Amino acid sequence: HTEVVASIKSRDEILAWLFGVLGFLQLFEHSRTRSYRPLVLATVLFLLAMFCKEGSAAFVLVAPLMLYFFTRDDIGTMARAAVPPGAALVAYLAVRTAVMKAVLFNQPLASYNNALVAANTFADRLATRFAILGKYVWLLVCPRDLTWDYSYRHVSIVSWDDWRPLLALVFYLAILMLAVTGLRRRSEVAFGILFYLITLAPASNFFFLIGATMGERFLYVPSLGFCLATGVLLVRWFAARRSGTAGARVRLYGAVGVLLLLYGGRTLARNRDWKDNLTLFTAGVGVSSNSARAHGALGNQLALRGQAELDPARRAADERASFEQYTTMVALNSEDPEGWSSLGTMQMAVGDSGAAIRSFHEALSREPRLAKALTNLGVIYFRRAMLDSAAYFFEKSVAADSLSVEALGDLGAVHLVRGSARAALQYFDRALRLEPFKPNVLANRRKAYLLLGDTMSANASVGPASLNPQ
Repeated sequence: HTEVVASIKSRDEILAWLFGVLGFLQLFEHSRTRSYRPLVLATVLFLLAMFCKEGSAAFVLVAPLMLYFFTRDDIGTMARAAVPPGAALVAYLAVRTAVMKAVLFNQPLASYNNALVAANTFADRLATRFAILGKYVWLLVCPRDLTWDYSYRHVSIVSWDDWRPLLALVFYLAILMLAVTGLRRRSEVAFGILFYLITLAPASNFFFLIGATMGERFLYVPSLGFCLATGVLLVRWFAARRSGTAGARVRLYGAVGVLLLLYGGRTLARNRDWKDNLTLFTAGVGVSSNSARAHGALGNQLALRGQAELDPARRAADERASFEQYTTMVALNSEDPEGWSSLGTMQMAVGDSGAAIRSFHEALSREPRLAKALTNLGVIYFRRAMLDSAAYFFEKSVAADSLSVEALGDLGAVHLVRGSARAALQYFDRALRLEPFKPNVLANRRKAYLLLGDTMSANASVGPASLNPQ
């Protein structure tokens, strides 16, 4: 779980599970004391878990199962155990609806976010779903090839003539049958299987599509079920509980020690990939070589390093390497507007404005409101002194993203060059309300005041620039 621990974004996974565990402990406290105070605390804790991660809604099913398997409570007590997560889910959905105006996201998904969108038939989509579920099991057993990105085309669309979905289907049917048969005996293995299936379901893409194909972080909570079932099976295999012999215990501890060394060593090795963004994305391209997004992310990091590089030769080398990554990104997935926009940005950096214009138009043909592409087109035309065209694209960019400081400042610059100082000041002021210490906007605002003959305001406008911490 290096991704969950090392990635700032995955704090949601850790906190959701922490609040969930605390909520489950309160349910066990209610089972022991029959007090209603733990139920109230559990409701609050489950609500916090859902605010952290909406997949925590699966706890509604897990809670009564835990009491069924690990207590001897009656049906009424187990039913009450479902009330706290259920009430938390209702409250969460009410808040979500009030804020988002919808329970589910209604934006169309694209294949570069979720590879399943690229499936042409229901049969292929179902086969790919099972192939992904099989990949999750393989990651738990053999976490060799780890990557931050499992998007299109690292995860490819498969059909039922491929052995992978067939094997996954057989495996999941087998463990489901094992779980069902273990229900009456209240088998710990059965609980581990059901916990794994239930907590993986919200992010599995099996019942509904989400904004990602798959991810290692989605295994964080479900892996508890895998670990529980594996531990119980190991104990049973070595008969440590039944015989109690020293030899059986030594064999058990030896097996566990080997597992800890193998998985612990893999964790330490993977931690090195998370040193910084550049090392992470470089490792990602090595594993997800067919992923357009992985190449794009590495291209972004190389471009950023090039911008900060003082040595012209090294800067040029980073720009060439970045350009290669963006070119590969577009070749792997030509439908991603971000890819075309990033490629155009790098073409601008190397001075090929004609190719950049073509790339930005490719991006806009797929996403007409992509503010970055609109702004960069305006910059190219501004540099060519084609002010009408520049103003057109800057205005479109501001309409697409009214909080874009760059577009607002650039649009003000167009008016300033045209001699419309008052119009320019309106855009400069809007930009500075968003980013008060933007140096180029402050400098241009000073020019606008000088053009109006307002020397006092011009001198005052340069004051905040000296306070810019950068």
